[in-house]
Amino acid sequence: MYASAGERAKALQTLHRLKELSKRQYVSPYQIAVIYTALGDKDRAFEWWDNAQRAGFDPVYLTAWPTNDNIRSDPRFAEIFGCLKERSKRGYILWVYIAGIYAGLEEKDQAFACLEKAYEQRKQGLAVMKREPMFDPLRPDFRFQDLLGRMNLPVDTPSL
Repeated sequence: MYASAGERAKALQTLHRLKELSKRQYVSPYQIAVIYTALGDKDRAFEWWDNAQRAGFDPVYLTAWPTNDNIRSDPRFAEIFGCLKERSKRGYILWVYIAGIYAGLEEKDQAFACLEKAYEQRKQGLAVMKREPMFDPLRPDFRFQDLLGRMNLPVDTPSL
C-alpha cells in the first residue's frame, strides 16, 4: 500500500480512483477506509468504516487498524471492537481475526487465547498466521512457534 510506504501522492491518486470507480461499480468502502487510515485521516477513515458496516461488511476487517496508533487510541475503535467481541459470544466469528486485532493491540495473552480457540475449532484462516503481518508481534513468543508445530507448519528457528 502506497500510504504505508510513505508514498502519499500515489496513495491519494489510488484513493481518488477508487472513489470514482465506486460511482460506477462496486468498490469496498473498507478499502477506502484503510487508505484514509494509512494517510492519518482518522475522521474520514471512520466515516468510510461506517459506510462499510452499513454495506454489510464484517467487522473482522478491523485487523488492519490496530497497528495504527492514531486509530487504536480513538474511542470509536474501542466501540467497534467491543461490538465484534460481543458478536463472538452470540455466533460465528473467525477467531483468527480477533487474534489479529489483539496482536496489533499488543495484548498477546488475549491473541493466543483466540488462536487456541481457532485451533480447537479447526477453523479456516488459521494457516494464514504463518505469513500474515498482523501476527508479527506474536512471532517471537514460544507459543506462536508451538502452535505452528501443532499445525504441522514449519517452525521458524532463530538464527544462532
